[in-house]
Amino acid sequence: MSAEGKELFEQLCELKPDVFYEGSEAWELCTTTGHVLGTVTIEQVFSTNQRKPSNEGELMLGDYSPNRYWFWCIRPEVYQTPIPASGQLMIWEWDENQER
Repeated sequence: MSAEGKELFEQLCELKPDVFYEGSEAWELCTTTGHVLGTVTIEQVFSTNQRKPSNEGELMLGDYSPNRYWFWCIRPEVYQTPIPASGQLMIWEWDENQER
């Protein structure tokens, strides 16, 4: 993971719910849509009925109510420049040769 990606991840894990107000940097970061910011490899999929993340930062950023799923992701890659994307909801396979 790049130094910038690691720093961003660490910042996300430290966020408290009260920083998510419209116009804040945290709000901008977590509500930007229409762009691919990077890629990850999904290593495992968990049901919230069986297991929840143990990291407090992760718990604050997700909805872990019953009958939902969450992913354990590895190898995050944050792109230098976000890539515009439309028409793709949720998760999809990314073309490795896509211009970055």
